[in-house]
Amino acid sequence: RDDIRTMLRDAKIGFTGSSETGKRIMASAADTNPAQNPSYVLGPQRTKLQLSLMVNFFLLMALYSGVLGVLLPNQIAEFDEASKAANLAWMFAITSIFSTLTTPIAGALSDRTRSRWGRRSPWIAIASLIGSAALFGVSWMTGFWSLMVLWVMAAIAYNAMQPAMTTLIADRFAPETRGAVSGIVGAGMTAGLTAGTVVAGYLAGERVLAYGLFAGAIAASCLVSDYKNRVRVYCRHKKTPLLRAGFFTGSVQVR
Repeated sequence: RDDIRTMLRDAKIGFTGSSETGKRIMASAADTNPAQNPSYVLGPQRTKLQLSLMVNFFLLMALYSGVLGVLLPNQIAEFDEASKAANLAWMFAITSIFSTLTTPIAGALSDRTRSRWGRRSPWIAIASLIGSAALFGVSWMTGFWSLMVLWVMAAIAYNAMQPAMTTLIADRFAPETRGAVSGIVGAGMTAGLTAGTVVAGYLAGERVLAYGLFAGAIAASCLVSDYKNRVRVYCRHKKTPLLRAGFFTGSVQVR
């Protein structure tokens, strides 16, 4: 009998939003009902955002395939044809280490970012500009190690941007639409891998132009996408220390 009274009391209080049980129920309802969550995009806004993400990932994958598959190997071969294989191995190994470390750290930090532009937009905008500036600088390098430094800087920036873009699918789309959106974005990524190789191969003789095209395209696309699809509500998430227990376990509660 006491248990029944407790359940009835929690249910009654919960609907007023004054108990933890009620708050969890209301939060769950908001997550599954797009009309109750102002962060979810609907109608034309949904179409615009999913196309923006598709274009962003198309260009990012095109950049990776074109630069890593064509432009960088050609440029490194010009420095020293005999050491091309060894230098490429060093470059890929060092890039992989920094990229692997950057992605989870940047993703966790974006969860804790609080700004009037939302949690993800600052990471996408700033990282795309830094990465593109470093990538364009690669085209002017005449030595392997100077090229290495600038390319690693570009890779760190782009890998800091990528988790924020990926998480927009969970942040801005209702659960029942996320699979379809992910499929559209995945199609853009697949097409970008092929397109990047083709474009880089066609412009292999115009190194500065090729690097500039890839760098400018991804920066412009990310900036326009950020502006057109910016969050129109201020973040009201509780501020959380950047470094604390549970940093990599996703233990931050998001309301």
